[in-house]
Amino acid sequence: MTGEARRPGVVDEVQVFQAPKNTAELASSPNSKIATMEVEPGGKLDLSAKDSDEILVVLSGRCTVEVPSGKHELHSGQGFLIPLGMGWQVSNSGKEPTSILSLLTRRTTPYVTNVASDVTLKIPVDFVDGLGIGRALYAYIIDRRIIGISPHIMEEWNQASLLRMNCKFTRDGDTLRATLPERVVRWYGIDDLNDDDYTLTHDRRRSRVKVDITPHLARHAQRPS
Repeated sequence: MTGEARRPGVVDEVQVFQAPKNTAELASSPNSKIATMEVEPGGKLDLSAKDSDEILVVLSGRCTVEVPSGKHELHSGQGFLIPLGMGWQVSNSGKEPTSILSLLTRRTTPYVTNVASDVTLKIPVDFVDGLGIGRALYAYIIDRRIIGISPHIMEEWNQASLLRMNCKFTRDGDTLRATLPERVVRWYGIDDLNDDDYTLTHDRRRSRVKVDITPHLARHAQRPS
């Protein structure tokens, strides 16, 4: 480190830090952040990887990490990677505090704020519960007429889609009511969706659906200019 005064706020320079035994931000730059989190016995943290994938390493103690796909028991020296946009919970059922190191590398592209629209889809629960349904639902921009919906981050879609965003949803009996993000709605040029404006096709595992909005596009194409 040089003798010059450090610039206030986020800096882009070499930073030396000592990992403390509590929750604290250790270092931050325009591209990354390093912090520690302390979880007391019986405590829980509900978090979400909002800006980038998040890498966490258990420095001491034991903990349970719960993600949409299930729970994982971890002890000192083990770690986990949480993909962008996925909600997760860490809890400590042991008798000693758990210390976790958090590493984030921020995306080089601008972060898109996730704001819910007024457009909803109705999806039968048995179309997407083949691998279980957790607390998250994801909307994928597949192409100009196909929207992907899944309670899981599907690697095939993740690599091929233009955008993936969290999708708010509620469960009404055997139906999921998914509220599309505003960014997704604007991309497709959707102002509303009736039940007959789209068709649903689920995969063999019933873990995801493709929402084909061709009927909606055809209806709007027939509107007088």
